[in-house]
Amino acid sequence: VYTFLGLTVIVNAQLKPQLILQTPHRLSIDYALFSKDGQLIYSFSKKERMIKVWQVRDGRLLKNIKFNSDLEPYLVIPDNGKCLLVFIDSIVTIYKPDGTFVKSLTLSNDKLQSHIDILTGNIILYERNTDNPKFSIINAENGLLLNDVKLKANNFSVSWNDAGIVCLKQLDKLTWYRVDSGEPLDSIALNDDSYYNIVQNANISSDGKLLALTNSRTLIILNAVKKDTLAKYQQSTLLKSPLFSNDQTVFSLNGQTLFVPGYDSIFQFKLSTSRIELTNKISIGSLSSIKIINDSIVNIDCNGINSLYNFQSRNWLMRTRLFNDISYLYRSVKFDVIGNSFYT
Repeated sequence: VYTFLGLTVIVNAQLKPQLILQTPHRLSIDYALFSKDGQLIYSFSKKERMIKVWQVRDGRLLKNIKFNSDLEPYLVIPDNGKCLLVFIDSIVTIYKPDGTFVKSLTLSNDKLQSHIDILTGNIILYERNTDNPKFSIINAENGLLLNDVKLKANNFSVSWNDAGIVCLKQLDKLTWYRVDSGEPLDSIALNDDSYYNIVQNANISSDGKLLALTNSRTLIILNAVKKDTLAKYQQSTLLKSPLFSNDQTVFSLNGQTLFVPGYDSIFQFKLSTSRIELTNKISIGSLSSIKIINDSIVNIDCNGINSLYNFQSRNWLMRTRLFNDISYLYRSVKFDVIGNSFYT
C-alpha cells in the first residue's frame, strides 16, 4: 500500500493496482456499521448513492461501492463476518469484507424465493412453479453452489432455524441440511404413517434433536435422531376452519417452546418429552415471518410492521416500520426494555 498526496494505491500481485481517492462523503451519511471484528466501518449515504468501506486503525478509505437505485440498500453482515451483503429490492450483491465485489444474485420473482442464513450469510434459493423445481445453497463468500437439488414436484416446503440447519420437505421425504457446507445431515420418509404423508411443513430445533411436522389441523413432534413420535396435538374435527397455516413453525432457542402460525394468530406451545401444551394464542393480522431474538423475545413481521413480543411475560414490547429486518439488528445485542424504550 502506497499513499501520496491524499491518494492511496493498493497493489496486489494478482490484481491490477487500484487508485482510491481518500475523500469523505459529499452528502449526509444515513448510517454506519462496524464489521464483526471491529476493523472496518461501512458508511452509507442514500443521497450520494454510495457505501464507503473504511479501515478503523488509520481511517483509510478502502473502497467506494456505488449503487444506481433510488431505493435504500440494506446491509447485512453475517455472524461469521466473512462477507458483506447489500440488498436492493430483489437483488443481493455479495462483497468481501473489504468491499471487493464477488457476485450479484436475484433473490425473488414470481418463481424464485430465498432466505439468508444469519450465521454464515449463505443463501438458500428455491424455485417452484416451473418445469424444473430446485433447491440450492450458495456460499456467500465466493458465490459458488454448495448444493443443488433437483426436485420431483413443485409441492415442497423449505424451513430453517438460526443454528444453520435448513429443512426441505418433499412429497415423500424430509431432509435437513447444514447451511454452511450444504451437506445433508439426515432424512426421514413421510409415507410410513398415515399422518406423515399429509405434512405441509416441517422444521427442526436449534440443537437438531426435535422435528415439528404440521398440516392444517395437526402438530407432531418427533425425535429427530430416533425418528419416533414424542407427542401429537390435533384440532377437533368439530371445528370447520383449519387451525394452522402453511407458514413455517419456529422453535425457541432452548427448544422448549414452539410457535406455529395460524391464519390470523400465532399459537405458542410448550414442549416436553411426551406432551404438547397450548399455552398462548397471539392475535395478529397477516403474518410475514416469525424470528427468535433470544430466550424470551420473538420478532413478528406482519405486512411490514415489525413487532417485538415477549413470549414469557406475554406482552408487546415494540411495533415499528423503521427496520426492514429488526432481527438482524437485535439478535446479538443484549438490551433492557423499560416501557417502549430500549437501552443497549
